[in-house]
Amino acid sequence: MDPLPQRMVETDVALQECCDDILQARLVGFDIEFISENTFTPDLCLIQLATHNALYIVDPLSKKIGGLKQLYELLVGPERTVIVHSGREEVRMLMEHHGDFPTNLFDTQVAAGFVGHRFPSGYKTLVGDIVKRKISKNETLTHWDRRPLTENQLAYAFNDVRFLIPLYEKLSHQLEELGRTEWAVEEVANRTKYHTEDRIESERWRRLRGVGDLSQRSLAILRDLFNWRENQANTENIVVRRIMGDDQLVDIARKSPTRFNQISEIRGVNRRYTSEIFAVVTKARELPNDELPAPLEKRNDNDAVITISQVAYNFLDDWCSNHRLSINLTATVPDIRLAVRAMAGKKELPPTNIFSSGWRNNIVWPVLEAFITGKKAIRVARYSGKHPFDFYDCEDLTNQQKSLLESQQANVDQDENAEQSSLEEPSED
Repeated sequence: MDPLPQRMVETDVALQECCDDILQARLVGFDIEFISENTFTPDLCLIQLATHNALYIVDPLSKKIGGLKQLYELLVGPERTVIVHSGREEVRMLMEHHGDFPTNLFDTQVAAGFVGHRFPSGYKTLVGDIVKRKISKNETLTHWDRRPLTENQLAYAFNDVRFLIPLYEKLSHQLEELGRTEWAVEEVANRTKYHTEDRIESERWRRLRGVGDLSQRSLAILRDLFNWRENQANTENIVVRRIMGDDQLVDIARKSPTRFNQISEIRGVNRRYTSEIFAVVTKARELPNDELPAPLEKRNDNDAVITISQVAYNFLDDWCSNHRLSINLTATVPDIRLAVRAMAGKKELPPTNIFSSGWRNNIVWPVLEAFITGKKAIRVARYSGKHPFDFYDCEDLTNQQKSLLESQQANVDQDENAEQSSLEEPSED
């Protein structure tokens, strides 16, 4: 394969040539370089693109480029597939600068998880494993906003898109062979929706650590402080932690301060914002009850639910390995625990549960549900290799095996009942 031409785009003329190439392309590799350590909105420094004809580095900081609207329109249009690797930031950038994201988005990291690779796998790893090429990733934390760019920076930036189309061609073929193309399309769409949802509207404050024991009034304070912090950081274009961290948000909500000086006593709060914070807290304390947020669901799982969830995860991990599917892409222990909790309460899976829809519901959940309900089991079949277990239907058990298992379970139930009775008997004084 002949090396593709590498073209710097620093003028409107060069940008038009790049756009003309993309206009005719069915596949486009897409990556960006940015700096986000100190700003609410990441500072875009480079846009890298690849077609079958050339590799491009577009410099958005160049004063000789009037605007990037045409390029953005080409990237979000339905006429071509845009290929990214772990494309969260690329999608967010397009939403921030253009208000839309690619209609046809292919994420090589997600696709690889559906055909037997670990998830998440880095770009360098996938290029080595699939395309059989070695690349360097030594410039990850470089100063992308400085000009002129060094030779090492340019080489790094070009390589970040050089192999996206070859990866797509191989991964899409494997997805097609396994019948998982639609799985990947669905997964990328769901992840794109999550990455582009409004942080305030989506109530991300509910996911902060330590909120489980907060009252509804404290939740109202937390919600309003979180939303105020988001808006303030956006207005000043600074990272939210420069105002205050998540731990401080939760601490203020829990203490529900009634005096101004109580705010300044909390370590880690920027005193520049003390007045605004106290005003937000005071207003939230005075809200009528019908404007308070819904309470958080109490999740005091018993030992059985916790144990079943962990064992079910181990079962699913081995099942995924046998079916060239990454467990990290499929589910986590908390995902499974939500499902087990619903089953323990004899309830349907909640619509928000990861197994309630899509490929997980159609393919994974029937297998997992069968294991949890005792219709499917595993046994140790070998002591070497990657797949030590065999799966079998419990209906395949012989009558003798069934009688033995039933007898063992009866003994366990009898012991547990005896233990419970002893706990309930009144003690003698």
